[in-house]
Amino acid sequence: MPAGADPRGGWTPAPARATLPPPAKENRMIPAPFRVARHPA
Repeated sequence: MPAGADPRGGWTPAPARATLPPPAKENRMIPAPFRVARHPA
């Protein structure tokens, strides 16, 4: 059984919450480098 899998066959809210924050942080961190690359000055 995969980590975070619910015995009933569903998914627990913990893995879902742990999976959502990373993309949000990546989206916040990605635009910054792009802005610096677009506007080096």
